[in-house]
Amino acid sequence: MKLVKAAVILIFLKVYSTYAGTSLIGSPTNLECPLSLIAYYWYKKFIGGTKLLKDGDKYYGTSNKTLTIKNFELTDEGFYRCEGFTTRGSYSMSHLIQLFVAVDGGWSTWNTWDACTSTCGTGQHRRRRYCNNPTPANGGSKCQGEDYEYRLCSPSLCPVDTGWSSWDSWGVCNVTCGTGQQSRRRYCNNSNSTMGGAYCQGEEYDFNSCVLSSCLDPEHQQSTNISIAVRTVSGVLLIIIVIILVVIYAKRRRYNSKKEPDYDIPDIRRVQPYIYEETHVNHAYQNDKQSAEVDVYSIENNRY
Repeated sequence: MKLVKAAVILIFLKVYSTYAGTSLIGSPTNLECPLSLIAYYWYKKFIGGTKLLKDGDKYYGTSNKTLTIKNFELTDEGFYRCEGFTTRGSYSMSHLIQLFVAVDGGWSTWNTWDACTSTCGTGQHRRRRYCNNPTPANGGSKCQGEDYEYRLCSPSLCPVDTGWSSWDSWGVCNVTCGTGQQSRRRYCNNSNSTMGGAYCQGEEYDFNSCVLSSCLDPEHQQSTNISIAVRTVSGVLLIIIVIILVVIYAKRRRYNSKKEPDYDIPDIRRVQPYIYEETHVNHAYQNDKQSAEVDVYSIENNRY
């Protein structure tokens, strides 16, 4: 019997669905012989040889056009071939059929949670799972989903550092002329230091140069000071003199007001005798004065 040598063509069958000719692991898998033969023989190719398959717990239809692998496992992948006599009486064999099994990946169980990423405040725990149950093989799909999972954790309160308040306004310049300095201040009271927080870093006072009008020279400044002092003393003396004059005037007016009698119109009759007496005295004084003048005139004329 002459064997016909055939070309070897690899056919990849991905067994991860249920449509015809394919199967999931653990399900039956069918292989179709591409030849039309009177009798069929199925072989599996191994390294170093081939094995004739027979019906049993693992295979069915080993003498038919369709070979059924009952409970498919990963060890069942490999190269298969059918052969036999044709209707013409010649012996023929098929191309090698490679049963290539694609394994979809599956997740392992989750690992334990890692330590918190923060020693205080809010952090995260993390845990992981692996796509190794089974590991994807032969082009099978990878696991769907995330391999890491996170959750919040809060071990303890974190230290709170203090902070500066805003700066106060600038103070007045420390000179009256020329160049001086002014300062401003801030306070470390923006928050209270807790849980070992740090105190405010930086300066509490801030300084800035200030420029006022130019200062006068010492001689001019001294003359100016003397002039100011003289004007000041003169002003004070003038005020004192005015006060003294006002006091004298007030006392004199008060004295005169007590000396002069205060006559009312209805009481004029009571003062009439005084008026007549004063008038009579005045007339007598005038007469005596005229008589004295006449005597003096006569004496002068007799002398010459």
